[in-house]
Amino acid sequence: MFKDLFHKRKYATIPSGGQRTKPDIPEGLMSKCPKCGNIQFNKEIEKNFKVCQSCGHHFRLNAWERIAITLDEGKLTEFDA
Repeated sequence: MFKDLFHKRKYATIPSGGQRTKPDIPEGLMSKCPKCGNIQFNKEIEKNFKVCQSCGHHFRLNAWERIAITLDEGKLTEFDA
């Protein structure tokens, strides 16, 4: 009688539905490097000029990011926008 109350289960229970719950991480907070698979904060990647700190992989830059890295601040004059 008491033996059944204190018996350790040999299996784990899985929540119904069969789906695992993902942690609530906001979209766009972190990025995974396609070369080494290291996960880094996007702010850290931007501080390093879109280069992975562990393997040196260069992430894609759009035109305005490339211009901001190449030119000095306030020196760009845009014509024919």
